[in-house]
Amino acid sequence: MNDHKLAKVSCGATHTLLLTEISSVWEGETDYAKERKLVGGVVFQAGSAWAMSGILTPKFTLVGGKIKNKKNKKQILQEKNKNMNEISKGTSSDAWMSVQDEDQLKLIKEREAAGLLSHTPCRDIGAGYSHSAAVTHLGELWTWGSNVKGGACHPLVRRDINVPTLVPSLYQKCKNLALGKITEQSSTYNIGLKKWHQSKIAVNGSVNGNGESKCTHTFRNEQAWWEVDLGATAKIESIKMWNRTDEPYDKGQPRDFFSRRMFPFWIIISELCYVMSVCVVIECVLEMIVFS
Repeated sequence: MNDHKLAKVSCGATHTLLLTEISSVWEGETDYAKERKLVGGVVFQAGSAWAMSGILTPKFTLVGGKIKNKKNKKQILQEKNKNMNEISKGTSSDAWMSVQDEDQLKLIKEREAAGLLSHTPCRDIGAGYSHSAAVTHLGELWTWGSNVKGGACHPLVRRDINVPTLVPSLYQKCKNLALGKITEQSSTYNIGLKKWHQSKIAVNGSVNGNGESKCTHTFRNEQAWWEVDLGATAKIESIKMWNRTDEPYDKGQPRDFFSRRMFPFWIIISELCYVMSVCVVIECVLEMIVFS
């Protein structure tokens, strides 16, 4: 705990919670891909088995962390080598065009971390008689411990909440509505492997734009477009666009030679798909001409 700056302490009847301070750092592979990220806001707990779901915790331990891997070092190394062998298959002979499947590994890690409180900075904590609660910086409420008579805000059928669990009846953070949805684009650049440049790459959950194999890519035609069908009417709070971030190997080219291709661009939101919207506009214009 010596390397953690504390922001708050909450004491219950038989256990104690600690909350570390939240700070922000810049992260990114290049200047064009840097993003401010929050760090800290981690919760630690210590106390008796009464408030720890039957587990005595004499020392402060991380709350909502990943379950400890029970595999030995040899098994972990074998799986890592197997993954690296699978990654090396299907790559191009050109080094700059090689397909490194690091995005898939990152996505696997993100799926494993899904639902873990330790991956979401918290801004407030509370230790009750036999249960605990934490509020994330996004305003979500997570609880764990005894749920007798619904004390932890979960269904009564669950007597104990062993791990921090989001309370679904209250506010939940925004989700990526486009993830894995149906996509289309005006054309597909056909240089490279078949899976390169397809429209679905833009909604695979990875924001790594380091190389053309990581991005969707159309031909250099006028008014090129890309669209995603969310599948249902939804409330959109924000839209994030992730551009290509690598720089040309030819130093004679400007550093933003790839990234500037995207500009200018327009975002169009409609309850109808792009093609249907165009057809409706054309029909309306024809009717105006006929009846005028």
